[in-house]
Parts: sequence; C-alpha cells; structure tokens
Amino acid sequence: MGEWNREGIPHKGWKCIDVFDLADEIEAGEEILYEQCEMCGNEKIRYVHVMKHQDFPEELHVGCVCAEKMSGDYVNPRRCETALKNKAMRRRNFNRVRWRFNSVKNTYSKKYKGEYITIMEGRYGGWGIFFAGQKIWNYEDRKIRSFEEAEKIAFEVFEEYHTTQEERDAKFYMEQPRYR
Repeated sequence: MGEWNREGIPHKGWKCIDVFDLADEIEAGEEILYEQCEMCGNEKIRYVHVMKHQDFPEELHVGCVCAEKMSGDYVNPRRCETALKNKAMRRRNFNRVRWRFNSVKNTYSKKYKGEYITIMEGRYGGWGIFFAGQKIWNYEDRKIRSFEEAEKIAFEVFEEYHTTQEERDAKFYMEQPRYR
C-alpha cells in the first residue's frame, strides 16, 4: 500500500500546494506519461496533487483520493481535478475548430463560442494574438516566436478574456446611466 504503511510519514494535516495536468504540455496524439501516486502506488495518475506537510521534508505527488485523505478535505481536491478536466475538454474543443487564413489581412482567425480570435505575424518577427480588445505580442514576459506557439497561447488568452453573453449584457447594463 505504498507510503501509507511507512513509518515517519504523516497521514493527516497535509496541504495541497498545486494541482496540475500531465497532459497540459503534450501535443495532440502524443502519449501521456502518467505518474505513480507516491502515497498508495497507483500507477496511472494524470492529475497530480502536490502535497506538503510541515513535519515532512519532501513534497509528495499523489492522486485525488490520497489528496483527500491526506488533507482531510473531501471537496476541494475533487473540485480542482474537475476544473482541470473541464479545461482539458475546453482546450480539445478549441483545437477542433480550424484556423482560417485571410490572405488580404495576412491573419489567421477562428470563431469559437461566438467570438473571433486572431493570430497575426508581426512586421519585425514574432506573432500576436488579438482577442476581446487585447493585443498580445508577449506572453508570460516572452515574445511569441511561432504560429504553433501562438496557437497554444491563443487558448490561454481565450480562457483569460472570454466572457459569456450574459456577463457582457450585465456589464453593459451596469455601465448605463441610471434614471431616477
């Protein structure tokens, strides 16, 4: 049963300091390199919960069930994992929509969830992403160097700036002058 039976490893009082998806950085069609839960030994963990304990020197990478038991929190580890699964599904749906090249403007655009997102090569090298009034030429303090990199970043930009029609309507009405 892995580390659960090892002396010196606390069973309770752990804090989850991060949760990540091992498939986040792989290309479509590539094999996912799963991790093994360091607590129970389960060999196919895709969503890794990073756990830390004040009385244990190392961080442990564990699955959702072990994260629940170790933290005593039976809600948030599952909630975090579900959020990552939903994001992976949104990324897959986003990537299914084809980019269309506009030869007049020399841009690539796609319509996703009723909104257009555009990628364009800059005059001096690099690539830019245009969405929701944002013009992004650098992402995480780095210049966007290729179309392929811009494609990946476009999803993250969409995730950050996309709003639903309901949210846009509410904002519009909140900005209107009030009649007394």
